Amino acid sequence: IKVIYKNFWLKREKKKKKQKKKQRILICFDSRETNTVYQFQGCYFHGCPSCKKENRDVKVSGRTLNEKFKKTKEISDYIRKLGYTLVEMWECSWTQYKTGHEIHNRYVYTTEHLFRMTKDRILEEILNGHLFGAVQCDLRVPDHLKAHYAEMPPIFKNTTVTADDIGEHMTEFLRSTGKSFKPTRYLIGSMFAEKILIITPLLIWYVQHGLEVTDIHQVIEFAPSRCFKSFADNVSEDRRAGDQDPALRVVAETSKLIGR
Repeated sequence: IKVIYKNFWLKREKKKKKQKKKQRILICFDSRETNTVYQFQGCYFHGCPSCKKENRDVKVSGRTLNEKFKKTKEISDYIRKLGYTLVEMWECSWTQYKTGHEIHNRYVYTTEHLFRMTKDRILEEILNGHLFGAVQCDLRVPDHLKAHYAEMPPIFKNTTVTADDIGEHMTEFLRSTGKSFKPTRYLIGSMFAEKILIITPLLIWYVQHGLEVTDIHQVIEFAPSRCFKSFADNVSEDRRAGDQDPALRVVAETSKLIGR
């Protein structure tokens, strides 16, 4: 995602003068290799003139559809003015396009058209590699595996530990020393978790090693990618350049600090 800053003039009635201000423009996707910007325009939020033909001058949430479309057109014109090739896709056009075409795109999922899914269907899609992201769920170690995981409980979670949770040995120690134990939040290993948020690769490991998913509360789906690859490559290149050229040692040390 790229943010472009656009300068424009904002009139203020009280001071009766023009004040320069910066407005942020959020870009859906940009390809630096082809100098192309791709924008996906939601029909309601951008005032699509094709599918939103009625009540275009009625204000909803402070703006009319015509005002939304005018603002969208201004941003599109500005992007082109900067020298980019702009490719726009309206929501209604995308919906119609998908009905007659098979989509081969790593950013489009087989489950994107499903508004509701059962727990078993979600788990099936995750285990098949069709759904990647984060899942908020309830997990437990079944009774027949508790002895296997007794030495190292597999679920790590943050929870509040009270005096009732610390066991007989520590309770006796506190009693003999006259010390008290206040409820404290710790990261612990456990045999169960409720509403824990974990990434799908970890959930796959849990299921493959016998743990049970008793409920799924929500799923956050996104495209798997190495989002920091370019950053890591830049840091590595600067450090290698510093090893080869003493004049670039300051740049290398700076990149080393930023990388850490």
